[in-house]
Amino acid sequence: MHSTAPNIKLKLPPRSAMEVFEMLPEGTLAEVINNTIYMPPAPTFSHQVVNLDIAVELRNFMKGKDLGECVVAPIDVYLDDKNVVQPDVLVISKANLAIIKNDKIKGVPDLVIEVLSTNRTYDLKDKKSFMKLLA
Repeated sequence: MHSTAPNIKLKLPPRSAMEVFEMLPEGTLAEVINNTIYMPPAPTFSHQVVNLDIAVELRNFMKGKDLGECVVAPIDVYLDDKNVVQPDVLVISKANLAIIKNDKIKGVPDLVIEVLSTNRTYDLKDKKSFMKLLA
Protein backbone atom coordinates (compact mmCIF):
# COMPACT_ATOMS: atom_id res chain seq x y z
CA MET A 1 0.00 0.00 0.00
CA HIS A 2 1.36 3.40 -0.96
CA SER A 3 0.62 6.58 0.94
CA THR A 4 -0.55 9.58 -1.07
CA ALA A 5 0.27 12.00 1.75
CA PRO A 6 3.21 14.27 1.01
CA ASN A 7 6.47 13.59 2.80
CA ILE A 8 6.63 16.65 5.02
CA LYS A 9 9.58 17.42 7.26
CA LEU A 10 8.74 19.95 9.92
CA LYS A 11 11.31 22.36 11.27
CA LEU A 12 8.88 23.55 13.91
CA PRO A 13 5.60 22.03 15.00
CA PRO A 14 2.51 23.81 13.63
CA ARG A 15 1.25 26.57 15.90
CA SER A 16 -2.30 26.93 14.66
CA ALA A 17 -5.15 24.90 13.23
CA MET A 18 -4.63 26.72 9.92
CA GLU A 19 -1.02 25.54 9.74
CA VAL A 20 -2.15 21.95 10.33
CA PHE A 21 -4.94 22.39 7.74
CA GLU A 22 -2.43 23.60 5.13
CA MET A 23 -0.43 20.36 5.59
CA LEU A 24 -3.40 18.05 4.91
CA PRO A 25 -3.43 16.20 1.57
CA GLU A 26 -5.53 17.68 -1.22
CA GLY A 27 -9.13 16.48 -1.08
CA THR A 28 -9.22 16.01 2.70
CA LEU A 29 -12.67 16.80 4.09
CA ALA A 30 -11.77 19.38 6.71
CA GLU A 31 -12.76 22.86 7.75
CA VAL A 32 -11.20 25.38 10.10
CA ILE A 33 -13.66 27.43 12.13
CA ASN A 34 -12.31 29.81 14.75
CA ASN A 35 -8.96 27.99 14.83
CA THR A 36 -10.56 24.55 15.36
CA ILE A 37 -10.29 21.81 12.73
CA TYR A 38 -13.47 19.87 11.97
CA MET A 39 -13.21 16.67 9.93
CA PRO A 40 -16.70 15.42 9.10
CA PRO A 41 -17.28 11.98 7.59
CA ALA A 42 -17.86 11.67 3.85
CA PRO A 43 -21.39 12.66 2.79
CA THR A 44 -24.06 10.00 2.32
CA PHE A 45 -25.39 8.94 -1.06
CA SER A 46 -28.71 10.79 -0.62
CA HIS A 47 -26.86 13.93 0.53
CA GLN A 48 -24.79 13.90 -2.66
CA VAL A 49 -27.85 13.34 -4.87
CA VAL A 50 -29.46 16.47 -3.40
CA ASN A 51 -26.19 18.42 -3.79
CA LEU A 52 -25.93 17.42 -7.43
CA ASP A 53 -29.57 18.27 -8.21
CA ILE A 54 -29.15 21.76 -6.73
CA ALA A 55 -25.80 22.35 -8.37
CA VAL A 56 -26.91 21.23 -11.84
CA GLU A 57 -29.91 23.58 -11.79
CA LEU A 58 -27.85 26.51 -10.53
CA ARG A 59 -24.94 25.88 -12.90
CA ASN A 60 -27.21 25.61 -15.94
CA PHE A 61 -28.96 28.84 -14.97
CA MET A 62 -25.67 30.68 -14.27
CA LYS A 63 -23.92 29.50 -17.45
CA GLY A 64 -26.95 30.12 -19.64
CA LYS A 65 -26.96 33.78 -18.64
CA ASP A 66 -23.18 34.21 -18.13
CA LEU A 67 -23.79 35.22 -14.50
CA GLY A 68 -20.77 33.57 -12.85
CA GLU A 69 -19.76 30.19 -11.48
CA CYS A 70 -21.39 27.44 -9.42
CA VAL A 71 -19.25 24.69 -7.86
CA VAL A 72 -19.67 21.86 -5.36
CA ALA A 73 -17.69 20.55 -2.39
CA PRO A 74 -15.11 19.66 -1.63
CA ILE A 75 -13.61 23.07 -2.32
CA ASP A 76 -11.90 25.20 0.28
CA VAL A 77 -13.27 28.68 0.80
CA TYR A 78 -10.72 30.79 2.68
CA LEU A 79 -12.77 33.37 4.56
CA ASP A 80 -9.80 34.86 6.40
CA ASP A 81 -6.50 33.69 7.91
CA LYS A 82 -8.26 31.56 10.58
CA ASN A 83 -11.33 30.16 8.81
CA VAL A 84 -11.77 27.78 5.88
CA VAL A 85 -15.10 26.14 5.03
CA GLN A 86 -16.33 23.70 2.41
CA PRO A 87 -19.93 24.59 1.52
CA ASP A 88 -21.88 21.88 -0.29
CA VAL A 89 -22.73 24.19 -3.18
CA LEU A 90 -21.55 27.74 -3.77
CA VAL A 91 -22.14 30.50 -6.28
CA ILE A 92 -19.76 33.29 -7.22
CA SER A 93 -21.28 36.03 -9.34
CA LYS A 94 -19.46 37.34 -12.39
CA ALA A 95 -18.87 40.62 -10.55
CA ASN A 96 -17.22 38.75 -7.64
CA LEU A 97 -14.98 36.33 -9.59
CA ALA A 98 -11.90 38.19 -8.30
CA ILE A 99 -12.17 36.16 -5.07
CA ILE A 100 -10.79 33.23 -7.11
CA LYS A 101 -7.04 33.64 -6.67
CA ASN A 102 -4.46 31.07 -7.77
CA ASP A 103 -7.29 28.56 -8.29
CA LYS A 104 -8.47 29.02 -4.69
CA ILE A 105 -11.45 30.88 -3.29
CA LYS A 106 -10.22 33.67 -1.02
CA GLY A 107 -13.31 35.54 0.12
CA VAL A 108 -17.03 35.20 0.65
CA PRO A 109 -19.08 33.64 -2.20
CA ASP A 110 -22.38 35.27 -3.16
CA LEU A 111 -24.37 32.18 -2.16
CA VAL A 112 -23.51 29.14 -0.05
CA ILE A 113 -25.79 26.14 0.33
CA GLU A 114 -25.47 23.52 3.05
CA VAL A 115 -27.50 20.35 2.64
CA LEU A 116 -28.22 18.89 6.06
CA SER A 117 -26.20 15.77 6.69
CA THR A 118 -26.45 13.02 9.24
CA ASN A 119 -24.19 15.22 11.39
CA ARG A 120 -27.02 17.70 12.01
CA THR A 121 -25.56 19.07 15.25
CA TYR A 122 -22.47 20.29 13.40
CA ASP A 123 -24.49 21.64 10.44
CA LEU A 124 -27.15 23.39 12.54
CA LYS A 125 -25.05 24.60 15.45
CA ASP A 126 -21.34 25.11 14.80
CA LYS A 127 -21.28 25.73 11.06
CA LYS A 128 -24.60 27.59 10.87
CA SER A 129 -23.68 30.03 13.64
CA PHE A 130 -20.36 30.72 11.97
CA MET A 131 -21.88 31.18 8.51
CA LYS A 132 -24.38 33.71 9.92
CA LEU A 133 -21.44 35.93 10.78
CA LEU A 134 -20.68 36.22 7.05
CA ALA A 135 -24.06 37.69 6.17
